[in-house]
Amino acid sequence: MLLTARATCTALIVAAGRGSRFGGPLPKQYALLGGQPVLRRTLAALRAAPGIGRMQVVIAPGDEAHYQASAASFDLPPPVLGGQSRQQSVLNGLETTRE
Repeated sequence: MLLTARATCTALIVAAGRGSRFGGPLPKQYALLGGQPVLRRTLAALRAAPGIGRMQVVIAPGDEAHYQASAASFDLPPPVLGGQSRQQSVLNGLETTRE
């Protein structure tokens, strides 16, 4: 199916990982890149993409403060909490898109 200008998709941003291979004091999605958290840059890029009508972010339990700082000024639904694996985190996020 081709997207048209009127079509909308939900972007599911799975940001619940720990980024252990990345290193550093924060998970990589909250690390600064050019003065902004990587997650904020991702949200801005997706907001500008045609055809995306909704964004849903999945975060790790305990990352709420980092998420709020990264997503400030974006009008987003509450984040979904991830699971014990990436697969579970994706499923948790997908379950919110059924509506």
